[in-house]
Amino acid sequence: MGLAFANRVKVNITSTGTTNPLVLGTAFTGFQTFAEAGITDGQKVKYVIEDGANFEIGTGQYTASGTTLSRVVEQSKESNSVGTSIINMSADATLSVTATGGNIENAIVKNIVLNQFENLETFTGTDRWYAPKNLNIQKITARLGTVADGTVTVAVRARDVTASSTSTTTINISAGQSKTTSNVSIDLDVDDFLTVDITAVGSASAPGSNLNVIFEYTED
Repeated sequence: MGLAFANRVKVNITSTGTTNPLVLGTAFTGFQTFAEAGITDGQKVKYVIEDGANFEIGTGQYTASGTTLSRVVEQSKESNSVGTSIINMSADATLSVTATGGNIENAIVKNIVLNQFENLETFTGTDRWYAPKNLNIQKITARLGTVADGTVTVAVRARDVTASSTSTTTINISAGQSKTTSNVSIDLDVDDFLTVDITAVGSASAPGSNLNVIFEYTED
């Protein structure tokens, strides 16, 4: 699951000290809670805790039940000491959902394109596209240069190397259509990979040709 981004989320923190997970409180006037901003159970966010001159920046996972945030610190400053430790929060500490410079870069939608030229035939793909970073594929668009007289079916297989498992997403381009788009959510970690099969084409006289598959993704 990729990072969740939300506007104007700033809340009090019920917890004090170095409690982790921390308990989220009410929203400041003019701001939203996690739930009001549409952040759902299990989603991860980038956060900033501010507590006087001290601060903490990191990645947190939201739990809707109990409204808690489990956090992994990426940078902190406490009593003029910079590091990566959880800060000792006072009752005045506040938490905001934000984006770091790296997040802004990673939030840019990127794409890869896989092609099958000339007339289509059914086949099992062996070429692999390896994820360069942890990422989430959000949209797949399949397009034909020449339409088919039957359904063209594309099977996208995502291989989780760590779990030794494969998930399959099926994309169908209907007869006479040149394009279809599917909104998906496929998580890949570094070195996981994709392969693409063609499992159905049109007839021998109009199988479809010049298949173009575009994957749109953001990096975690």
